[in-house]
Amino acid sequence: MCTTRASILFFEDEEKGYQVKWLVPESNEKEMEPVYLTLSGKGAFKQFEPSLSETFAYVLEGKVTIKLGRKTYMAKKGEAIYFHASDEHQICNEEDVPATLILVATDSYL
Repeated sequence: MCTTRASILFFEDEEKGYQVKWLVPESNEKEMEPVYLTLSGKGAFKQFEPSLSETFAYVLEGKVTIKLGRKTYMAKKGEAIYFHASDEHQICNEEDVPATLILVATDSYL
């Protein structure tokens, strides 16, 4: 399957400060769900409840903070993140400049 720009789905939440592009149409029906995520300065992706999902992310620009349960992790441009979503979790941008990442989750919950 090859995805064209025209088939990419897009959602923006200006209040929370994020844009998400689904890179594969109907990916929520597949094993993995890849998205291109942009967090504006001080923006945050929605908070998720614990699940069976595994999540991988690669930071393309900027720096992000991952809140996983009571722990906090940071990743910057060129670094990767991998976690089991067994705790409540959220990806945030605590910087003033935008951050972008490719995020892939299993057991679709995005």
